[in-house]
Amino acid sequence: MIILLIFISSIVLSLLINWILIKYSVNLGIRNLSRKEEIRWQKRKPSVGGLSFYLVFLILYAVVSNLVFLNVFGNISFQIKNDLSLVIVATMGFFIGLIDDAKNTNPLLKLLGQITCGIVLVSFGLIIPISPNLVWNGIFTILWTVFLMNSINMLDNMDGLTASVSVLILLGFLLYIGFGFIMLSSIMILTIIGALIGFLYYNWNPSRVYMGDSGSQFLGIALAHLSILLLWGNRTLEGGYFQVNQFFLPLMVFTIPIFDTTTVTIHRLLRRQSPFVGGKDHLSHHLVFLGLKDWQSVTILAFINLVFILLGNFLNQSKYYLPIFALWLLVFICLQYFYIKAKKESPMNAQ
Repeated sequence: MIILLIFISSIVLSLLINWILIKYSVNLGIRNLSRKEEIRWQKRKPSVGGLSFYLVFLILYAVVSNLVFLNVFGNISFQIKNDLSLVIVATMGFFIGLIDDAKNTNPLLKLLGQITCGIVLVSFGLIIPISPNLVWNGIFTILWTVFLMNSINMLDNMDGLTASVSVLILLGFLLYIGFGFIMLSSIMILTIIGALIGFLYYNWNPSRVYMGDSGSQFLGIALAHLSILLLWGNRTLEGGYFQVNQFFLPLMVFTIPIFDTTTVTIHRLLRRQSPFVGGKDHLSHHLVFLGLKDWQSVTILAFINLVFILLGNFLNQSKYYLPIFALWLLVFICLQYFYIKAKKESPMNAQ
């Protein structure tokens, strides 16, 4: 009941905060965009969704849930390794994005901030154990953190896409831990889901508000933290140095962010263009170039992610790894086919 109450409260609080921000922040989060940056968004709207994420998270998870646990169970849940590290890196991610929303920071400076987030996670002992070597583990953890922060940011290119996919990813976490088996993690996840649902009410096409970089960076680091905590520990003592089973579930759960980031990066490098430059060359855009509406494109991509989340959770056994991974690759190749085909229909030649 406590968890359910916190979840419902997060939705209501998110709806209220976003309504207030939309109503009273006429210019907050609306940047002076250059021509190249304007192609990312068709209309200028307030990019304040990230502020609602952060406020809901801070109020309902970092404060209220811990006070509830203190009163009900007689001890506070604020464990340094899990809770405090999430509050710190979520705050860092939010302000990295907020500064970028306001000042259009240099991509290298933004990258440095993302690397710092990864280093903080490692310093708290949240490390992906891919090998017996702690140094390699730490480096991989930082790379995974930077990848997710950038992939969630890049995925934020169409109304409702990033929020929808992030909700499904978080539900994938809940499936893996058994919906409440790990109570504190469930509260973390449900609080963020509630914040996203409240935001989606205003962000679904046609949207009234964007999440902005403050929202995508907050989500990126939160998902990185939770994935390290919950998904990456699937190793066996006799499994050896490299274990395929450890990579299976993260690949399945983060299917669309991985597909989109990989596709955009490859094609931009082939065009000798920086992967960090915005553009209408994402999977979502190319599905629209083929004739779909924005909401249909978002629904298809979200559905693909949902299918692989379910496959990854319910068929997480070694005998299924190869056929499911083959299907995963086949879907990626099919999306590349439609992506290339859609280039001919692109009004901007996918630039």
